[in-house]
Amino acid sequence: DYGRLDLTMRSGFDYQYPSTVTIASANPLDPAVFSGAEVRDASNLAIRGVTFDYTYERGDPVNLRPFNFMNIEGLTIADSTFDGDVASGSTPDANGFGSGTALTIRGSEGVLLEGNEFFGFRIGLNVSESSGITARGNEIYDMRSDGMNFSEV
Repeated sequence: DYGRLDLTMRSGFDYQYPSTVTIASANPLDPAVFSGAEVRDASNLAIRGVTFDYTYERGDPVNLRPFNFMNIEGLTIADSTFDGDVASGSTPDANGFGSGTALTIRGSEGVLLEGNEFFGFRIGLNVSESSGITARGNEIYDMRSDGMNFSEV
């Protein structure tokens, strides 16, 4: 369990890679787990065979976006799992239903989402203000609302 995946300029590092850098589980049978992600202003990044695991906490808004990828050029997320959670201790219309958005991509170009599994969220995938998006061979189920939302794509 690696906690949050934070690749942002706040760290002081440059994530504009000249060629593809891959983050992958060393053992596919025991995948690396991230509880959140904030990746911004990066290029040539691939993530393979990991688990993005959201755990609802009392007070989390139904539209929470725990896994955010913004302003990325050349992003691949493949063979990974987005494991959601249901709201509890919230409002009657939210309790017992998936909460949050599994994956948010915004302002990005050249994105491949392939062979991933999304379940247990309010929304599976939200892509906006992006181009060159390919989503294929993904399993999306057990959502409270939409499996995939695309706007300004």
